[in-house]
Amino acid sequence: MSRKSKKMTVWIVFAFIGILVSGTMVYADPISVGSTIYLYNGPGTTNGGEFQLFLGGVYQFNTFCVEVNEFFSFGQPLTVAGISNTAYWGGNGQTGDPLSYETAYLYTMFRNGSLTRLDGSSYSSNQIDSANALQAAIWYFEGEGPMPAVGTLAYAWVIEALAAGWTDIGNVRVLNLLNASGGRAQDQLVLVPEPATLLLLGSGLIGLGLLGRRKFRGV
Repeated sequence: MSRKSKKMTVWIVFAFIGILVSGTMVYADPISVGSTIYLYNGPGTTNGGEFQLFLGGVYQFNTFCVEVNEFFSFGQPLTVAGISNTAYWGGNGQTGDPLSYETAYLYTMFRNGSLTRLDGSSYSSNQIDSANALQAAIWYFEGEGPMPAVGTLAYAWVIEALAAGWTDIGNVRVLNLLNASGGRAQDQLVLVPEPATLLLLGSGLIGLGLLGRRKFRGV
């Protein structure tokens, strides 16, 4: 194989990987610092989630709060002051509470549709009960609530998250929100692109660009 052929093969591989990886980008939410979002009530009967998040009048995804004793009104414009790995806006305990690995695991499984109930049915088979259980598990891991009672769905998901053994938070982050008056509002969960995904996507797009350029030049 000639030198030029080897280089071409490498770029084709990168381009192909970039195309494949770009398909996973749908799991990253289109929220950025400075965005104005709106939250509405979703399934669940606790003071927490699920919450439905809208951007530009368009529904985006469902989310959960990570701190208690934080408040907002449904339909109120909320500004994204930060996207971080930490809840800053109060709650029980320390100010600046890092997101737990277990919360990240549970929210990732929720967004992937991979959480199952005690009877093996899907999360959506009883969405109100599931939302209550997941919020209780998240609050437990964030130091905001007690350990769920043994035998409950929330307890089962706590055990599942601990057994998963995650050692990072993946692409789960915290939306640090401000209300219209500039006061602190809720902290919500969000998915962001993983750095490795962005790197591969960028490499793929560069590869596609160079391939097109070479073809155009007849090289």
